[in-house]
Amino acid sequence: MQDAFEVLQLSEVVAKVASFAHTEQGKAALLALRPIPLKERDRQRIYLKDMQGIVDEVGPFPIVSSSDLSSRVDMAKKGGTLGELDFSRVLSDLNQVKDLKAHLRDATQGEGIRSLVLGLPTLEPLRQGILRVLAPDLSIKDTASVELKRIRSSIAHKQKEITKRLDAILNENRGFLSGDSWTMRNGHYVLPVANAHKHQVRGYVQDVSSSGGTAFIEPEALLRLQNDIALLQAEEKEEIRRILASLSRLLGTSAAEFSFINQTIGQLDFHQSKVLYGREINGHLGEKSVDGSLFLPGARHPLIPKNKVVANDFSLSPSRPILVLSGPNAGGKTVALKTLGTICMMFAMALPLPCLQGAEIPEFENVVVDIGDSQSLFDNLSTFSGHIGNIKDILLSVKKEDLVLLDEVGTGTSPKEGEALALAIVEELKSIGCYALVSSHFEGLKSYALSSTDVENASLLFDEKTLSPTYVLRVGYPGESYGLDVARRLGLPSSVIARAEEFLQKEDSSVEGKLRHLSELTLQAEEKAASVSKKEEELSLVLTENKRLKAELAKKQEKFEEECRLEKQRLLEKAQEEIQQAIRDLSSPDAKLHHAIKAKANLDALEEKQEGPSFDHPLQVGDYASAPSFGVEGRIQKLDGKRSELLTPEGMTVRIDAKCLVPAEAPVPKKAAPKVDVDALPEQGLSLEIVLIGMREAEAMAELDKYLDRCRLKGFKRVRVIHGLGSGILRRATHAYLKAHSSFVDRFELGGEFEGGGGATVVYLK
Repeated sequence: MQDAFEVLQLSEVVAKVASFAHTEQGKAALLALRPIPLKERDRQRIYLKDMQGIVDEVGPFPIVSSSDLSSRVDMAKKGGTLGELDFSRVLSDLNQVKDLKAHLRDATQGEGIRSLVLGLPTLEPLRQGILRVLAPDLSIKDTASVELKRIRSSIAHKQKEITKRLDAILNENRGFLSGDSWTMRNGHYVLPVANAHKHQVRGYVQDVSSSGGTAFIEPEALLRLQNDIALLQAEEKEEIRRILASLSRLLGTSAAEFSFINQTIGQLDFHQSKVLYGREINGHLGEKSVDGSLFLPGARHPLIPKNKVVANDFSLSPSRPILVLSGPNAGGKTVALKTLGTICMMFAMALPLPCLQGAEIPEFENVVVDIGDSQSLFDNLSTFSGHIGNIKDILLSVKKEDLVLLDEVGTGTSPKEGEALALAIVEELKSIGCYALVSSHFEGLKSYALSSTDVENASLLFDEKTLSPTYVLRVGYPGESYGLDVARRLGLPSSVIARAEEFLQKEDSSVEGKLRHLSELTLQAEEKAASVSKKEEELSLVLTENKRLKAELAKKQEKFEEECRLEKQRLLEKAQEEIQQAIRDLSSPDAKLHHAIKAKANLDALEEKQEGPSFDHPLQVGDYASAPSFGVEGRIQKLDGKRSELLTPEGMTVRIDAKCLVPAEAPVPKKAAPKVDVDALPEQGLSLEIVLIGMREAEAMAELDKYLDRCRLKGFKRVRVIHGLGSGILRRATHAYLKAHSSFVDRFELGGEFEGGGGATVVYLK
């Protein structure tokens, strides 16, 4: 039997996921990832969902790097001594614990992961111990211990003394030297002495130049100092070993806690890499199917580049668990099989899926395949024999909980025998009760699916004009092979094509004719649907523009009325103040007659002001007029005392004080836009959701159709359809309706955690 993991190229998928990892532990775990045992899958998906919630809310965890330190920690636990690099990696993990906890300060999502991270031990004594000992360059600090500081101070003193003595010795022997300064050889300070004078300088030859002309001599006077330094360096090395041993013991006493930290960082990196991969492929988390149905909206093969891949919807159900896929060669049938199998195995590995939101997948225990060339040179098997061997193994081992993928079933032998085998194999899969996707060219198998209640046809569309595949999957319709058409396009002689057509006409082609007729009817229906959709879009644009103009005029009128109200209030308050002052002047017992006359005149003038502005113009119904303060103009529809009504060129009616109007010229006629009955727009208060629960399917779809029409008139962009969980009939009917009306439905997805989950569908309208 073929290895589905390798045939479906899942090793390439996990390698792409692992490329997002920052730790040795996470990368290794991802590269070793395989379908998870059934009892563990739910827990792994919960981790993935928690991680996605955290990443969406506060961003990715600040995981820089981490090494698998399990063997080093075990060594420390057993009394071994770790090196500087080991402790540098330990310190990195301990520092990251603080960063990981700080990252979750404002997070509210992913309770499981938050509890895990916030519960990590800090091991602060170990961290401070490493910081006290280890320098950033991985050297041991002088202050790591009093003894180390003393030793290094002594070494520095001895080296300074050597340098001082060397300068004196250099001057004493300058006449014998072949160079101008001393140098180092084998860790010793030496003088470059000309070979002819090497016996003139007392000391020990440490090295000779490659030419033999220079001897590098360590002066005898420095020997004692050099030996002292060597002894001190040995003490330094031993003291460093003692310091690292002490740190190792400290790590050993905290081995369990640190191992938990090290493993947790790798685990976080493991789950986060999945989420980051999901972002890269625009993927979504799938849900385990409640009723056993399989639904993959907008499924894409994860290894095909984004600019080339074609998204398709896949659906299977307990009532129709087998899909017969047909269509021309090189039309994408094998890719379709691999896409379905790959996504189902990714779901079993708790990975984000390359599809739209709302995917539901049964919990398949295994995915078994027979895809590609099964010929074997080693076993002396033909392609047919190899396929039959695989299918034999599949039929003997497959269970109801499995998914079976068979590519070109029954090929490799005579067409009649192959077709009979294909029918028998599909019948056997039906009796087992498993889910299956089977590709085939056999007309008998297509006809069988047409007449069967639990097997369904599907095809990959083919552009008959260009004779090229579209890779678009259409469920419910069988496909044609287009063998002769492709052969003609590829240049096969026309005489051969003509003879082939004659032979074909002699055969019983009733099934093929029916299939072609069915395809023609389907194409006509799709063309009509596209025409209706285009008209609906045009109407929607007119309604939208009309609504925009109405809203714009309403805003202008509201703004003007508010400005008028504020100005009137200001003038009224000022006038009232002046009136009160005039009354006070008239009421004063000391008021003179000429003062009283002046106050009365002021009072009369103020009363005239209250009447507001006035324009002297002879306007009648039907005249064009404008209200400069309002910024609007139009034809006068009504004059009723002080009130008037203007009909604007946009078709809006504006009520305004007649005294604010001035004559205006009629606008230049424009090309008439499509008329829309504004009064026919839906009433206010239309809900953003509709409840279909309790309705029969036909009744529910009729209500949904009316509701979405009203939503489109309102200009709503996002609404919710509550269909409930139940047996899934209303959900599937709702999704089928939405997919069939893509002219005004942009996309849809199942409700989120607080929007009804699988019992509701969120619809985005164009």
